[in-house]
Amino acid sequence: MLWTGESLMAAELTPDGVVRRANGALLARAPGLVGQPIHAVVTPADRALVDAGLRGAGAGWSSVRLGLFPDEDTVPAEHRVWISGSPEKVLVVAEPAESAEERVIDVLVSLDDELIRARRADRALMRERRDHESDRRLLAGWAALSAP
Repeated sequence: MLWTGESLMAAELTPDGVVRRANGALLARAPGLVGQPIHAVVTPADRALVDAGLRGAGAGWSSVRLGLFPDEDTVPAEHRVWISGSPEKVLVVAEPAESAEERVIDVLVSLDDELIRARRADRALMRERRDHESDRRLLAGWAALSAP
């Protein structure tokens, strides 16, 4: 799943950070990355973090937030990068720092705001209808009183 999925970017690196293989999601963003140092897709300011992660890579997972793909935008995309490894190879997995859960929460808050506005508009419309009905009955009563 890691090598065939499209939501997570993954790469297998040599201990010194050269990409041995990468999944389709990563290659879609950085074609030709295989054989290149992972630094090719890391912002210069964050390369020391990657180096520290590679040196400390062990059987467990460690993570760091850093900017990837500095050549694509003036502001590199923030990603959560997970690193695990052995003396022979290192596995790096990256996902956007803004998780789907955060996006869902933003959408839900936006929808809630729209729902509140719609309820307020509905209440205003109901008040207008009630006032209109009250005015209609009042006019009908005056008409009945003024009839001979």
